[in-house]
Amino acid sequence: MASTETYISNKIALGYEGNYNVSYSFNASSDTLEFLVEARATGWVGFGVAETAPNNMTDYDVAIGGVLRNGTGYLKVS
Repeated sequence: MASTETYISNKIALGYEGNYNVSYSFNASSDTLEFLVEARATGWVGFGVAETAPNNMTDYDVAIGGVLRNGTGYLKVS
């Protein structure tokens, strides 16, 4: 994973008052797209991408993550 500084030039504020921000970086030499999601939330946060949209949530890559009450973080990707 790249450092946070890599993402700064491609930051999008999606939520109210900066509560949900997405930054991204594309590396053409390795053909990789990396995302950094920053969210102020309680419970969980979801993020998904697709090659084309809208497509009725078909062929999306989705990540759901959060922090449990004991402080343990989790991330599920499908």
